[in-house]
Amino acid sequence: MTTQQPANDLTEAEAFGPVGYIARSLAHIRAGHPITELDAPHVLYVAPTQADVNNARHMAGRLKETS
Repeated sequence: MTTQQPANDLTEAEAFGPVGYIARSLAHIRAGHPITELDAPHVLYVAPTQADVNNARHMAGRLKETS
């Protein structure tokens, strides 16, 4: 049985930049995984929801403004 991944409008360019990293981080935490395992290579991928992507875009924008 396969499960359908949540749809989002993350672009390829965003996926490999800060927005993608933040969105994956939010999805990882939302799924109940500890933040300490975020960059561990053995962690299963959790697809970001549209809300994760929207929040990631907002966070990345704010970070860009303050740097």
